[in-house]
Order: sequence, then C-alpha cells, then structure tokens
Amino acid sequence: MATAERRQHLVRGLARGPLAALAIAVLAGGAVSAGVGDSGDGGPGAGGGGASEPPTAVSAAVAPGVDDVHDLIAAADLVVRGEVVATSRGRTFGEGGAAIVSRLVTVAVEEVLAGEPPGSPALLVEEEGWLPDGRELAVNGLAPSREGLDAIWFLQDVQGPDLPVWIVVDPRGRYAVRGDALDGPDVDDALVAAVESLGRGGLRDALRGG
Repeated sequence: MATAERRQHLVRGLARGPLAALAIAVLAGGAVSAGVGDSGDGGPGAGGGGASEPPTAVSAAVAPGVDDVHDLIAAADLVVRGEVVATSRGRTFGEGGAAIVSRLVTVAVEEVLAGEPPGSPALLVEEEGWLPDGRELAVNGLAPSREGLDAIWFLQDVQGPDLPVWIVVDPRGRYAVRGDALDGPDVDDALVAAVESLGRGGLRDALRGG
C-alpha cells in the first residue's frame, strides 16, 4: 500500500502534465444502483446529487471482440496491480443532457503484470465520473474508483502531448483485489465471471500464458 508521503508525491507529479484525449460513449441511462461511500473528489453540480448518494447506473458499449480472458489480455496495452491514491474532477465531454464529466484517478503501481513498465510510479486513469447535475455514474455495473481501492487494471494508453493518460479496456477491465479473490463489475457477464473464477493466482497464470 502507498504511504501518505508517497501519495502526495505521486499526486504532485501527475498534476503538472496535460491530459490526452478520451472518448467516452454513454449510450443509455438506467436505474439507480446500490449505494457507495464518499469519494472525496468534489463532483460537479450544485445540490444535484453526489458521492453521498448512490451512483446512477448507465449502459455503455464494451470493446468489440473482447469476449474472453485472452481477448481482454490482448486488448490491454498494460496490466497492473495498483492502488488508487487520489481522485479528482476531470473534463466535460458532450453538451447539454448528453454531457458527462470525467474522473481522474491516480493509481500507484504496485506490480506490472503485462506490458512495458510505465516510466512513472503512478498512472493517471480517466473514467466516466458524473452527469452535469453532479450525479455519479456506475457504468455497466462498475462502481466509481475510490481512494484506497486495490485493483488489477487492464489499461489502454491514450497518448497526449506531454503525459500519457490511460483508460480501462472497457468497464470489464478493473477487478478489485480481495485477498486471493477478484471482484469485478456488478453485472451478469461471462467475461467478468471468468476472470472472477480465476482468482488472483489463476489470472496471473493466464497473463503468463499458462
């Protein structure tokens, strides 16, 4: 786990660089999902919901051709285990009722499981964050990232002018580590079930080609 001093160092280092482009496609709004605790990232909106309320469930497109564990591994530029050390409000995409605000997630890399090791001890991951009125989003059952989350991340590199920004392959690309178990999005999906059934050891073997 990252120490408080390391958290501050990582956040300061990433805050200096600009972000790269991110395409976010939220296709349809859904019902409100189960409650989630405070995020501390100061979402947008004045009095229009927030981290103290349950996130709004939405559906979004998944990556084409990613149907099993091997597809997920192949689609990722980098697979890491890392801890969320900071979150903050990002940029606004779209206009009017179709707009969403991204969340910027600083992930301290604990272990590189596949791909080239990044040149920094931390990665900046951008994810769907909020609707313009401040309601948080849970995309395809994936809860918002919170500080302290220890997870395995399947990431794609989105290059910017000065600083690479990462996004998960799709909402099935982040799995919380619970001891030897893996906890993916709260959704009925064959790929998520397959990754969870492998557990941390089985996924490590799959990443090594075992």
